[in-house]
Amino acid sequence: MKFFQTISTCFKKYLSVEGIASRREFWFWFLFVVIVLMLATIIDGAFIAPALGYLPFEAEAGRPLATVLLLILAAPTITAAARRLHDSALSGWWLFIGVTIIGLIPLAYLLIKSGTKGENRFSV
Repeated sequence: MKFFQTISTCFKKYLSVEGIASRREFWFWFLFVVIVLMLATIIDGAFIAPALGYLPFEAEAGRPLATVLLLILAAPTITAAARRLHDSALSGWWLFIGVTIIGLIPLAYLLIKSGTKGENRFSV
């Protein structure tokens, strides 16, 4: 899957946890989210904070653009992660191990490892 095709796919499956997501699909999506949020933070600090009367990159200014984008991109990121777990024949409920700080390590492993060969119960 190409980078922009992956972005389109994740937006089309905005709230769908059915099916699977390949490693490439999930990590391209994750890269897109990181880039968008970094750019939004830079725009917030350089342009929006001064417009609100704060010094550039002042912490008290908040990050309104980054916050809105984070809220918009949270749902497709969670559903893409659930579909990524489906590729390894795991339930999307495994995402809840990331709630604990120590659970982020095994969750990262589950998202990084290759999926099952052939069909599994989540393949549609």
